[in-house]
This record gives sequence, structure tokens and C-alpha cells, in this order.
Amino acid sequence: MTSKLKKIAAATALSLAVAAPAAAMEDEVNMLTGSIFNMLSSRDMDTASMVNLTLGEINTISAIVHSGDSEAEKESKIGAILRRASER
Repeated sequence: MTSKLKKIAAATALSLAVAAPAAAMEDEVNMLTGSIFNMLSSRDMDTASMVNLTLGEINTISAIVHSGDSEAEKESKIGAILRRASER
């Protein structure tokens, strides 16, 4: 019986160890996506295609926003990503 309880405890500990980082990563993705949504909204850009963005595209948009490009260049690059996403 003690061996069985040890196995259950070990399995529970392993499942919690895997679930915690996954939940933390999901929170980070949600915060980044929300930040991008707010930025697009403040620039009066279409947010409808955000549902089609990949994580890579969200990261690319974040990098563009924080780049040294001019506002026109940023909007052009982000607009191109959003157009590609809306075609999916």
C-alpha cells in the first residue's frame, strides 16, 4: 500500500510540475496578444485577423513595434502581416 501511495504522489508531482510552466507560458502569450491588440486598436488598425495570427507572427509584430522604424514603416510591416493572416 505504501508503494502504491508513493507512485500516486510521484505521478501527481510530475503532472503539477508540467502543468505550472504551461499555464505560465499561456499567461505570457495572452498578455502579449492583449498588448498587440491594444496597440492595433490605438492605431485604428483592423484587429479582426488577430485570431489567425501564429505565435511567431505575434512575436514579429511585437518586435516591429519596439523597433527603431518610423511609424509609417511599422504600420506598413504590421499591415502586411495582418493581410496575410486574414487570407487564411
